[in-house]
Order: sequence, then C-alpha cells, then structure tokens
Amino acid sequence: MDLNLSTSYAAVPDDLDGDGDLDIAVGNANAPNRIFYNDGQGVFYETGSFGYISSLRSLTLADIDNDGDIDILIPCRGAPNQIAFNSGSGEFPDADIRTFGTGIDKTIDVAVVDWDGDDHLDLVLTNRVNDPNVILLNDRKGNFSDKQILHDSERLNSRAVAIADMNGDKNLDIIIGNIGDQNQIYFGNGSGGIIEVREFGNTDGQTYDVITGDVDNDGDILIVGNMMGSHHTKQKNTVYIDRGDGNEFDAIPLGPGKAPNYAGSPTYGVSVADFNQDSFLDIAVANSGNFNRLYMNEAIP
Repeated sequence: MDLNLSTSYAAVPDDLDGDGDLDIAVGNANAPNRIFYNDGQGVFYETGSFGYISSLRSLTLADIDNDGDIDILIPCRGAPNQIAFNSGSGEFPDADIRTFGTGIDKTIDVAVVDWDGDDHLDLVLTNRVNDPNVILLNDRKGNFSDKQILHDSERLNSRAVAIADMNGDKNLDIIIGNIGDQNQIYFGNGSGGIIEVREFGNTDGQTYDVITGDVDNDGDILIVGNMMGSHHTKQKNTVYIDRGDGNEFDAIPLGPGKAPNYAGSPTYGVSVADFNQDSFLDIAVANSGNFNRLYMNEAIP
C-alpha cells in the first residue's frame, strides 16, 4: 500500500472523505503523515499528507468541531500537539491546523470524551517522564485552554489512555496505563469531576497500550492489554476481568506458559474485535521483534 520507507507508529481507519467506506490515516515519526483513501473496492491510494512533521507515537480520530466530518489529533511528544481539521472532503489544510496543550507536553496518547457533559468533546492527554496527565476542556469552539490535572499524575510515566464506564454508573471513566508503576482508573461524575481514583496492576508495570471491551459477554467492561509492554521486565500481556464495580479485577495472562510476550518481544499495540464472527471479542497484539499474535476467545459452556 505504501512504497515509501518511514517509521509508522499509528494506522487508524475511519471514513475521512465522507464517501461511506473506511480510509486509513497513518502517523509517521519524523516523516510526513499520510492518508490512504479507499476506492470502495478495498484498494487504497495515497493523496497527500496531514499535520506537521513530528515525533508522534499515536493518532486519534474524532469530530472535534462538531461539523460532521472526522478530524485528526496528533500528540507530538515534546512539541506542540496538533489538530488537523477536515475540510469536509477529506483534505486537511495546513492553514487549519490548531495546537493544544502547553507546547512542550511530552504527550504520547490522547483520548476524546465529553467529560463535562456539554455535548462537546474534551481531551485527555497522557504524558511521559513526570509530565502530569491532564484533561483539556473544549470551549465549544474547538479550543482547549481550561486544564484539569489528574491527581498524583506528576510522578508518573504514562503511555496510554482509554475511556469507558467501568463501574456501571452511566458516567465515563478514564483508564491510564503507566510504565514503572500501577495503572489508574479515574471515576467520573458526568459533569467534569472525579469522584475516586483506583490503582490496579503491578507496581512495576510496563503498560504501553490499554483498550477496553466486554470479552466475556457478561455486560461488564473489561480492561484488555495492561502489562502490554514487556520492554524492560518479564511481564505477560494481561486481561483484567472486572468483578462488576470497577474496583477489583481478576488478572488473566494472555497465552499459555512462557508466551512470546516476554522480554525480547515487547508489545506496543493491542486491539479487540470479533475476528471470527462468533459473538465473542478476540484480542490482537502487535509485537516488536517477534510475530504479532491473535488470541481467539473461546466460549466456556
């Protein structure tokens, strides 16, 4: 699909040009970011780039300005984070790029959520190397200046963020994945406040990615992919099964015995989907220096 050599860290599908099929935004480190448009038959062609060149590690796609098309958020790890706004036809003019954050945030990942209940998307930034994680509230015009620092995050080296209702109270919560510490859940109250913070996982965890899904079809949201990073310590990829209230989890390692996710093949990405269409979510992991793995979910009678 791409004949150009570059270091790609993210590939995110969405309908960027509004024609009803999925296109792909590819984020590259220190090289132009690229869009591959779907011709409707599963053939992809490249037409231009988006955003300024940066040392990004992820991309997030969402309609930030509520105009009906998909925009692209680019966390830039030490440089001004960017929003590339969609013109409506799948083009992302440089003139429409807007920055967010302090300009020197060490942002690795960003999630979008209507955190304060005003029907406009806000941002949650995870930052590395003792740079605090923050919530940036949308002023309803696509600007993000009102900042809320997540409690006790100044000491953390965070790499991943996910959004889900973990305790079943109909309010969305924030899950943060960290390196060298436990992971956190910040329980939201639906109007911009945090009512409680819970920690889970190893005290020396190496979490590079976090994703949620109901893998056992019991109605509870589960955390999948914590301990995703076995980059520095011998930790296996893990599924955390919620016991029902978001406060306690059963940790289930992925794969039997000494799985290939031990040191020497760190996992940097994880995704869940029903790959074999049996109504159960399966888990795909992306490894560095080893085969990528697909774990098929088997129903237990």
